[in-house]
Amino acid sequence: MQRVDILVCQADSCKRAAAEAVQLEIEELAKSVRSCQLRVLATGCLGACSEAPNALILKSGREVLHSRLTEVERSVRLLGQATGQQIHCEDPVVVQRLTEARKMRLRLEASKSCKWNAALCGMEAFINSTSGRQRVQLQLEYAKLLESAGNCVSALQHLDQVIAEAPQVPHLLVRRASLLGKLGRLEEIEAVQRKISLLFSDPEDFREELEYSSAIAKIKADAQKGGGVRIEGYAQWCLEKVTPMSKHSALYQFSSSDRMRGTPNPRGRGRTKWNKTWHVTFLAEIGPNLEGPLPWVERDYTPISTAADWENGRCDIVMKIYDDGLATKWLSKQPLGTKFWLSEPKLTLYVPSLVPQLDDNKLGSPNSVLLLLAGTGLVVGSQLLQHVNAALKCPVSLVYACRRDDFLGHDIAQSLEMGKLQRALVLVSPPTTSSASVAFPEGPSGEVQLAHPKARVHEGRLSEDLLRDELAVLTTWSPTRVVVSGPASFNAFASNLLSVCGVAKEAVTILSA
Repeated sequence: MQRVDILVCQADSCKRAAAEAVQLEIEELAKSVRSCQLRVLATGCLGACSEAPNALILKSGREVLHSRLTEVERSVRLLGQATGQQIHCEDPVVVQRLTEARKMRLRLEASKSCKWNAALCGMEAFINSTSGRQRVQLQLEYAKLLESAGNCVSALQHLDQVIAEAPQVPHLLVRRASLLGKLGRLEEIEAVQRKISLLFSDPEDFREELEYSSAIAKIKADAQKGGGVRIEGYAQWCLEKVTPMSKHSALYQFSSSDRMRGTPNPRGRGRTKWNKTWHVTFLAEIGPNLEGPLPWVERDYTPISTAADWENGRCDIVMKIYDDGLATKWLSKQPLGTKFWLSEPKLTLYVPSLVPQLDDNKLGSPNSVLLLLAGTGLVVGSQLLQHVNAALKCPVSLVYACRRDDFLGHDIAQSLEMGKLQRALVLVSPPTTSSASVAFPEGPSGEVQLAHPKARVHEGRLSEDLLRDELAVLTTWSPTRVVVSGPASFNAFASNLLSVCGVAKEAVTILSA
């Protein structure tokens, strides 16, 4: 019997696109397969981050990648190609259950990342297509997400629809009081208190929560103290300075005195500090958009400033301005002094293992690291090099690919001089205007000069020969971990080259830039 493996990517980009539900979906559909020995397995990044979720078919020594598995029908087609059978899923109940599982997983992943617009996307239409108990549960979930996003008025409207159907459920009334507190409506909270006193024999059970809601309402009613409703998981930052780094990219410097900004280095397991690289989510308040019902889009960025800088109220982020970029095009028009929302820091990779989850670390700490970075993916290297000679005590080499008019590696020579980098290869390709017009005419001219004996500049793109040369140097310090970060096309190409060069998938970490 022929053996077929289906590997479903569970890396960050795919996980955010409901990859866990996709894997369960394929496993469910595969129950009817009898013609082959079929295994459905989780795997690491497959390199097509912008086309998530992804899965790879391994059959007869061949690999076939399937991307954008966004619907049950696409999973059916994948399974049909993998098994050579005509797979049918004509039971509407099964299709509905699998579809709902996907939507739930999407909301869960978005909520875990405090991406409230993504979590809410399409949910209202989904609620309107349901009825009974499921509709009530979804309305409550929708109200909670709106509350987390700071939209307490809409959250209250949806909660009131549920209360109209169940006016004597105490926890719903207490929740209503909590929303009223965030809106500063003290008199309405008092009305809720009176209603609970009339309906329930022991209103003392709810006294503490109601008193807290009243206290919040009193603060919110005072415009001097209250301010606006907070967005859960976010703090306000002020744009202080914009420094062009190329014709298309600039360093954006933010400051904040908001005590709710969090820290990149929370203490865990008693007093132990985990070393890690980290990123934040930036809210671009562009107005109505197709990504969800909220007036902003959510984008992840990796700061190049340190954890200590963040804790002191400073954050530096390198951003490339795209003509078709909803967030960056809007950002480029904002004046200095504008207030922005940045999320609390979120884990990207643990150091020194350089994996997103410690459970996946089968190789242990590496003896050397190769950074394959492109474009603004260079910021991953900037943050990782902050750990060299501390948590990361091994040689680090860099291969950086960029366009001549968008070179961001001005600190590479300094990193070599300080011993943070052992060697560096910069691959320079011709400039282009296809993806971005000139955003910063006053930016550097585009000359790529690295006056250091351990740095090389090569005219051309990443190739198998160049990659093999770099890997050959690192064989002295095996095992090597490779970190890839750049545009989706670069990540996919680099992932394929690494496989051709014999680098195990387990030794590669891929991050989308």
